[in-house]
Amino acid sequence: MRLAGPTLAAALLASVSLAGDGWEAGTAALFEGRVRDGEPGLAVLVRQEGRTAFARGYGVRDLRSRARID
Repeated sequence: MRLAGPTLAAALLASVSLAGDGWEAGTAALFEGRVRDGEPGLAVLVRQEGRTAFARGYGVRDLRSRARID
C-alpha cells in the first residue's frame, strides 16, 4: 500500500526534524520504492536554514522519452 501525499509529507518532516546523522538516508528510504521505473514520479527538495539539505528525483518526467526526474 502506498502512502497518501499528506502522510508521506508528515513522515518526511518528522525524519528531517530528527536531524541525526542518518536523516538523509531515512528521507531517501521514504521515497525509494514508491515510484516504479517508467512511472511518472516526483521531486523532493528539503531546505534547511536557507541551504539545500536534500534534493532527489524519483521516476520519469516524460513518459514518451522516459527522461528521468533529475
